[in-house]
Amino acid sequence: MKFLTCFTRRISLLACMLVVAACANLEAVRDFSASSASLTAYKDVTERYLASDDVVLAELPASPDFAPIKTAVQAHKQAVAQEQESLFRLHNVATGYMAALANLAGEGAFDISQEFDQVTGAIVAVPGLGLDTEHVKAYASIAQRVTSWALAAKQAHEVKSLVKEHGPAMDTLLQAMGTVTDAYQVELKNEQGRIASFQQAREFAWNADLSAEAALAGDDRAITIDRREAVIAWSRRGQALRVKEQAGAIVAAQEARSGIDIVRQGHAEMLRNVDHLSDKQLIALLRKATVDLMEVRANLRKL
Repeated sequence: MKFLTCFTRRISLLACMLVVAACANLEAVRDFSASSASLTAYKDVTERYLASDDVVLAELPASPDFAPIKTAVQAHKQAVAQEQESLFRLHNVATGYMAALANLAGEGAFDISQEFDQVTGAIVAVPGLGLDTEHVKAYASIAQRVTSWALAAKQAHEVKSLVKEHGPAMDTLLQAMGTVTDAYQVELKNEQGRIASFQQAREFAWNADLSAEAALAGDDRAITIDRREAVIAWSRRGQALRVKEQAGAIVAAQEARSGIDIVRQGHAEMLRNVDHLSDKQLIALLRKATVDLMEVRANLRKL
C-alpha cells in the first residue's frame, strides 16, 4: 500500500509538472500575442493621416491664387472620410485576433479588448492606399469570428486550431496594414512639402516692394520694414513648430510599419511551426520579437 501511495504521488507530481511545462511552452506565444495586440502606433498614425487635409487647409494662404488647391484638398478630405471606418476596422480585427490568441495561450493573460464590440460591418477597398479586394476578403473571414473567440477564450486551450484556420488571412491583413502605413508616410511627406511651399509663398508676398508713399503719409496700415520683419519672424517660428510636428508624425508612421513587420514575421513563424509551438527556436524568436516591439514603443515615447 505504501508503495502504491508513493507511486500515485509521483504520477500526480509528474502530471502537474507536465501541465506547468505545457503552460511554460506557450508563454512565449502568449506574451508575443499580447504585445502584438496593440499593433504599435497604427491607430494613432491612422488618426494623424485622417487629419492631414485639415492641417493643409489651416496653413493654406488666403490668396485667390490658392483656390484650386483648396478645392482639391477639400475633395480629398471628403474621400478620406469615407475610408475612415475601413481603416479602423482593419485595426480592430487584427488586434482582436491577437488578443484572442493571447487568451487561448494562457487564461487571463490579456484583457479582452474593449474594441471587440466595434468589429462589425464590412470594409471596402481603398485603392489609393493599397487596400484591395484580397484584403477585404481576409478581413471578412476573420471579423465574423473575433467576438466568439474572445468569449470562448477562457474555456479554450487550443491555439493551433485558431492559427491553422485563420493564420493565412491574418497574414494578409498584416500585409495590408503595412501597405496602408507606407501610404500614410507618402501622404504625410506630401503634406510637409505643401506647407513648406505655402510658407515660401507667404514670405515672397511679404517681401514685395513696400509702399513708400503710404509709409510717408503715416498710414497705420502700411507694411513697414519693421512690421514685415516681425511678421516673417513670427511666421517662421510657427513654421518651425509645424516642421517638428510633421517630422515626428512621419517617424511615428515608420515605427508603426516596423511594429507591423515584427508582428507579421512572428505570426508567420507561428503559422509555419503551428504543430511545434514549444520548439525552442520558435520560442526564442517570439521572445526576441516581443522585446523588439517593446523597443518600438520606447522609440515612439521619445517622439
